[in-house]
Amino acid sequence: MIASHLQVIQQFDTKPQYKGYLKKKIVVKQKVWEYIRRNKHFRVGDLIIIFDLKLSYAKWLIWNFSKAGAIELIQDNKRFSERIYRLKQDTGIKAPRG
Repeated sequence: MIASHLQVIQQFDTKPQYKGYLKKKIVVKQKVWEYIRRNKHFRVGDLIIIFDLKLSYAKWLIWNFSKAGAIELIQDNKRFSERIYRLKQDTGIKAPRG
């Protein structure tokens, strides 16, 4: 009886099932967002070092958060990893979508 109830619950479970690669990207994006929310000003190089990001993924994250209006550039630099951003709008616990 209990087993049949569990099967019904599992059948209507609406959580998306992510495969390993995509799930890892979502988790990393969320952790980066939590870091940004804690530290109002941050350097891109810090994100790369702390979260062991590739430069291309770090660029994508920054672009994504900028597009969503959550962060803004406050100090430009020729080297991308030396750029400094600040939290412009705290959109809540979940990482913003760009």
